[in-house]
Amino acid sequence: MKKYLNEINSKGYIVLNNIYSKKETSEFKKRLEKILIKRIKRIKRNKKTGSSLNQVMWNYFKEDSYLLKLIYNQRFDRILKKILEEN
Repeated sequence: MKKYLNEINSKGYIVLNNIYSKKETSEFKKRLEKILIKRIKRIKRNKKTGSSLNQVMWNYFKEDSYLLKLIYNQRFDRILKKILEEN
């Protein structure tokens, strides 16, 4: 933990390796691509929401709660609790 905090203080960021398994990463990618394909089809039908060259930011987590694993992670939380204030 001390190593991560020192890196954040000196570089402003850290790289956490091996957070997710290859199987989990593959599943995230598959689910995100499925959502993207669905959105591209929606954009082509309704020109008011952008074009195939730009995307409107929608909440991926609302469409697939499995993706919440990308942000709710105990390792992230332990580090963030050390560097962020309570509020």
